[in-house]
Amino acid sequence: MVEYLRIRALIGTLALAASGGLLLPTVTHAAHSRTSPSSDKRILLAIVNRDRASHGLLPLRLNSLLTHVALLHSKDMAAHDYFAHEGEDGSTPFSRMDRAGARYRYAGENLGTDTGSNQIAMLEAIETAMLQSPGHRANLLRATFTRVGVGIVTTPDSIYVTEDFAG
Repeated sequence: MVEYLRIRALIGTLALAASGGLLLPTVTHAAHSRTSPSSDKRILLAIVNRDRASHGLLPLRLNSLLTHVALLHSKDMAAHDYFAHEGEDGSTPFSRMDRAGARYRYAGENLGTDTGSNQIAMLEAIETAMLQSPGHRANLLRATFTRVGVGIVTTPDSIYVTEDFAG
């Protein structure tokens, strides 16, 4: 069952990437507002859990191991200027979680990127776009997911977000 869900989740996200579904719209925000990495995680977790609550789901718990995995992937994407579930080294979301020692029966990954200067508005825009994408929405609203890792990296003009889910 675990392998089936892993493959199904990866195929769904690869299909979204091929169709351009993972490439989120570029949004320009007038106000300049950069937040700290720890507050970014808390803000995004609050947005995710707000969306889950509106669908009658329990909140996700922030997991430090999954956050480490997600952050490394966001850093890799920013450093090598790419946007994909497959890492520069050929790793997959699941191989990265396995390598870090994460335990799970179900796992998934969402990616988002945006440009602008208002960090909170960019996080909201990314999460809104994810809810409009069937594969991302499924990950966000999957009842079997209980933990999430959030990796957020900002460059002078962009933000890279990785959400790694496990249950």
